[in-house]
Amino acid sequence: MHEKYGRILPRRETKTTGPYASFYCPSNVTHGIRNVSDTELKYLVIKKYQE
Repeated sequence: MHEKYGRILPRRETKTTGPYASFYCPSNVTHGIRNVSDTELKYLVIKKYQE
């Protein structure tokens, strides 16, 4: 998470994170991100592409 608070949903678990938190979710696992604050949530996705 870059700013504010969010809730991540890796493997059907729920974890609330804060500003500048990081986490890893494999692409082959069900996951998502939900904004739990009253302002805009910003996050960064880093993905490696096959050449």
